[in-house]
Amino acid sequence: MRAFLLSVIGIALMELLLSACVGSESMKSMVHLLCGTAMAVLVLSRMIGFDYASYAAAINRTNGSQLWSAEFAAESGQQLNRRLIEDRCRAYILDKAAGMDVLLSDAAVTLVWSTDGYWYPTAATLVSAAGQGRSEALERMLESDFGIPPDQVEWREADSD
Repeated sequence: MRAFLLSVIGIALMELLLSACVGSESMKSMVHLLCGTAMAVLVLSRMIGFDYASYAAAINRTNGSQLWSAEFAAESGQQLNRRLIEDRCRAYILDKAAGMDVLLSDAAVTLVWSTDGYWYPTAATLVSAAGQGRSEALERMLESDFGIPPDQVEWREADSD
């Protein structure tokens, strides 16, 4: 590739120098015609000697990396979707708990990928404020709204700092 570029530059410089040296317009036209022909021959010789097998292999490698990138993008999208569902479940649980006068300092759900192609909650971890015990009403809400049975709800007491 380097030799090809140097040849193109050489022909362009030769045309520049020759057209600067000649005085008449007809001679300048002749220089442009000759250098244009030399440039066309250079480009055509490059195309005739083109290695199509290497080019096809390079395209195949590129397509393979694009497939990998598509798979990576799909997996990243699933993980982003998972985080979004976790955040929305957390906000929903904290909001419902506040409505039931249950003081929670944090909530988290454990999601599992279904064979049908979506995330669904299977367990919850609830961090209650100091002195706050378990809330059966909140556990019933988790079971009815998320399908999380009470034995899959873990209660923790908030750390005092």
